[in-house]
Amino acid sequence: MKLDAKIDTIKGVGKKTEELFHNLGVYTVGDMLLNFPREYKLYPHPASPAEVYNALQSNPAMLRKEWAVEAKAIKAPVVRSGRRTSVTILSFKQGLLDIEAIWFRSEYLRSVIKSGHRYILFGKCEIDHNKLKITQPRVFETDAYQRSFENRLIPVYRLTKGLKQNQIIKAIQNIFENDLEIPEWLPDEIMKEYHFPQRNEAIYQMHFPDLEEKNIAAQKRLAFEEFFLFLLSIKMNEQFQGNARNEYPIHTNEDFSKYLDKLPYKLTNDQSKALQEVLGDLSSPYMMQRLLEGDVGSGKTMIAFFSMLAVSLNEYQTALMAPTEVLARQHYLTYRKLLDDFGLGLQIPVILLVGSMTAKEKKEAYAQIEHSKNAMVIGTHALFQEKVQYQTLAYVVTDEQHRFGVRQREAFMEKGYHPHILVMSATPIPRTLALILYNNMNISRILEKPANRLPIKNCVVGESYLPAAYKFISEQVCAGHQCYVICPMIEENEESDIRSVEEAYRMLQEQFQGAISIGMLHGNLKADEKNAIMMAFEKNEISVLVSTTVVEVGVDVPNATAMVVFNAERFGLAQLHQLRGRIGRGDAQSFCVFVSDSESAKERLEILNKSNDGFEIAQEDLKRRGPGDFFGERQSGDMGFGLADPYRDSDMLKAASKSVEELQKTDPKLLVHNELQKRLEEYREHLAENLNI
Repeated sequence: MKLDAKIDTIKGVGKKTEELFHNLGVYTVGDMLLNFPREYKLYPHPASPAEVYNALQSNPAMLRKEWAVEAKAIKAPVVRSGRRTSVTILSFKQGLLDIEAIWFRSEYLRSVIKSGHRYILFGKCEIDHNKLKITQPRVFETDAYQRSFENRLIPVYRLTKGLKQNQIIKAIQNIFENDLEIPEWLPDEIMKEYHFPQRNEAIYQMHFPDLEEKNIAAQKRLAFEEFFLFLLSIKMNEQFQGNARNEYPIHTNEDFSKYLDKLPYKLTNDQSKALQEVLGDLSSPYMMQRLLEGDVGSGKTMIAFFSMLAVSLNEYQTALMAPTEVLARQHYLTYRKLLDDFGLGLQIPVILLVGSMTAKEKKEAYAQIEHSKNAMVIGTHALFQEKVQYQTLAYVVTDEQHRFGVRQREAFMEKGYHPHILVMSATPIPRTLALILYNNMNISRILEKPANRLPIKNCVVGESYLPAAYKFISEQVCAGHQCYVICPMIEENEESDIRSVEEAYRMLQEQFQGAISIGMLHGNLKADEKNAIMMAFEKNEISVLVSTTVVEVGVDVPNATAMVVFNAERFGLAQLHQLRGRIGRGDAQSFCVFVSDSESAKERLEILNKSNDGFEIAQEDLKRRGPGDFFGERQSGDMGFGLADPYRDSDMLKAASKSVEELQKTDPKLLVHNELQKRLEEYREHLAENLNI
């Protein structure tokens, strides 16, 4: 079986199941194997109901812990149908202790569980009216549990509605049972130096770990190879080696400062310093390649605008590429307003180019770009399209996601342009790691926040806080403000107790009964639907926006003063910090509520409660975590890597950088490493496809 084979070649994957996998972005055998678990569950040795009951009585903090409870069914399950859902109830007994297990939408259990049989129930327990209550547990035959689950790490995958964990596990098992071809492309010398497992073994251990140590070794190897390919891709492109001569020297005079004076506020000291560094690069003998790091809400957009303004005033074109259409449109409106305020609206055109525009709109944008020598062009990946012909493109700014700054430079050079490059990132990366990731770019940092920003007030609460959360949301809306409600999943799933956007949206609608306008936003919506929802939220036509992390990058709604994050333990701290950066952008006090019943996560979340500094948060989180803290808590949000994380895997990032440097000395053209050369070509083709170029 080959990695590029379609998933319908996997035993047990029919047409319907294939479509469900497509919802997860899984189309080939290789996609299936790289669809790694989001976490693992360790199934413990079974406890008796009495042991669990006594433990919960003595330590209520263990309420949210998952237990394996062994008990004998005294009768078949009973199904009770309600107006919205059905409830399946199973009764047990141990001595004088009554035990009750309940499931929602699980009528099939009535024919699975037999009276008089013993079972292992794995789930969360609580004491309810002197009865041990187990909610939504998994059911195992005792022999099967001991044979296949007890004291083993079991993978837990992302799901979509209609797809079950067992279907994913079975599909992956069937792949490995075939004659699977997984080529090894890491050089032998690297494999030996770091004692990495073979690639096929690493992928197997990610899905079916024998031991935690083997699983961690697999994680490290796969993180290393992602960094290695990324860094090697940069080094192999000789166009980026050394300092290129400045083809577009940009000069400013004393008149430029008058535009800064027209702002209704003064730039912070860090903003002023960063702007001077950028302007200094633009006028130097060499082309600029600079990284601008700044915490969420620190004002990076103003640095981008004023540096683009300087270039436009020198009669050259500039381009700003945003990671989402919503953000591109927001930048477009912001830039137009600023130029109008400065009296430059007619002198410097601002052109929007995004994928969802109609053919007619794109054609008009192409014509403007081709004939406007000093235009500011703002868009997404559409900026790279073959039909786009720039006249004098001198400066490119990329907003978020470091990969854009790599392949993007190559793409523009392939078009014959050699522009200055500024990469902006709100991800707080230590300087040593940033130098590696950004290929020794010069670095500017903005640590100060604008003077009118009040620190966000935070709190960490359990699910029992929900009634108070509803009241809090209502109070904020009544005061004229807006709220975000963030969930880690889009769809509800019967196998998960994680809050979904759909579920939270329905809960809020039922709670407020039309008194508050509620919107729903997630990645499965079409681009024009996302744009319409975000525009409605910006105009305060939507008071509460229920969303996934699609709002994480850059959306600016100053009137939003509150955020509630469900299952906060599912996010990395840096990502949570980025999310709460969507509030606190006006002069009103803002509040962020992190909801989690995970006792182990609450201590970690307290870091957010104590600090609003992204760099400090990232450093503190890294100190508290070990190599096994791998899934569901990505440190730096989505930086373009599939599994690797620059913070958490900093040792592998440094190792990959060292290995690339050594390889460049011994085999710079990869003449000896044929498999690696082939893999690198595939990687670059894939990256180009993702950037639509």
